[in-house]
Order: sequence, then structure tokens, then C-alpha cells
Amino acid sequence: MRKAIFWLHLAVGIVAGSVILSMAVSGVMIAWQRQITDLAERGFRGAARRGDRGSNPGDVAGQGGRGEAWAAFRRAHAALRSGGSGNGHLRA
Repeated sequence: MRKAIFWLHLAVGIVAGSVILSMAVSGVMIAWQRQITDLAERGFRGAARRGDRGSNPGDVAGQGGRGEAWAAFRRAHAALRSGGSGNGHLRA
């Protein structure tokens, strides 16, 4: 009986711990979203500033990151960060 309670307690503790860990990690990612996004986009901005043709989303159209695809991405990203426009459409 004592062994059964021990293993049950251990299993419940591992499950609860994994749930708490996942909530903590997702909370940190939400709290640091802007910094994480800025860090991830640093390579894109650095290439555009130097004038070389880095891997920007606008490069698909040959615009060097300054084309409509890049502008649409930035508008969508800004709308998502601000909670959207409320009517289901992204703001221009």
C-alpha cells in the first residue's frame, strides 16, 4: 500500500510539475514577446540597414525588404501585438 501511494504521488507530482513548467515558460514568452521578436528580427533589419540583400520577406519580389510583402507583414504584426482591430480585419 505504501509503495502504491508513493508511485501515485510521484506520478501526480510529475504531471503537475510539467503543467506548471509549461505555464511558466509560456508566461515568460508572453511577457518578453517584444524582446524575443526584436531579437529574432535583428538579422532582417541588419541586412536592410547595410544595403546588402539579406533574407527579408520582401526579397521574394526583389524589393530588398522594402516591398509590399514586408509592409503587409509589419502591419499584420503590429495589429496582432495591439490586439487586432476588433472587426476581424487588420489595420492598414
